[in-house]
Amino acid sequence: MLFGTPHKGLSTDELLRMVQSDLEDTAEPEQREYRELRLKLLKQLEEGSSFLEEQREALRPLCEELQLRIFSFYETEWTSTVQQVASLPMPLGRWLNGVQKSQLGGFERDGAKVKMVKRGAALLYLPNEIAYPVKNDHRNMVKFADSTDDTYKIVVSRIKECLKAIGDANEARMGLWVIVPLLLVLLLHFSAFRYWPSWLLPDVVRLSIFLRVRCLMR
Repeated sequence: MLFGTPHKGLSTDELLRMVQSDLEDTAEPEQREYRELRLKLLKQLEEGSSFLEEQREALRPLCEELQLRIFSFYETEWTSTVQQVASLPMPLGRWLNGVQKSQLGGFERDGAKVKMVKRGAALLYLPNEIAYPVKNDHRNMVKFADSTDDTYKIVVSRIKECLKAIGDANEARMGLWVIVPLLLVLLLHFSAFRYWPSWLLPDVVRLSIFLRVRCLMR
């Protein structure tokens, strides 16, 4: 299940400004290295990213080969972006905004609204993919209000289907473990191994099979 996964990138302009500002205000080497990694990761998630294209092309044949069932969920609502808070004196800032700022010049998610991950970017367009719209924004698309939520019902239903498919596959494999020993028992019962050439089935192998079947039948 993929929720708002940006296969073709997402809107990162405001996030890049926030991370870049955070990097400029950092002097400690370890902190700078960490924030530089964050900035690099964020740039890899930009729309039109060659990194994401490579990842998508590598995933496609794997999904087709394994015949994976893919459930892709995409947002239909717009998401508020982050914007920098004006550097006001703390008491005045609290009075004007009605909230306490974590720091002067910090960022809050009350900027312009954008479609963070567009529908076309959230889908892989594979034959075994099913797409579901979610009536929420990117931040809240997996925050289900309760068990009556439409998306929640779909998620639970699809999880149950996958678990049933796994159980059916395991039962099929277990069936082979029952059939094969029974066939071996029949072969042993009719002494079929006695007439096989020793070069085809040495005595040691015959004895090993016999003992294993006896153990399985106990």
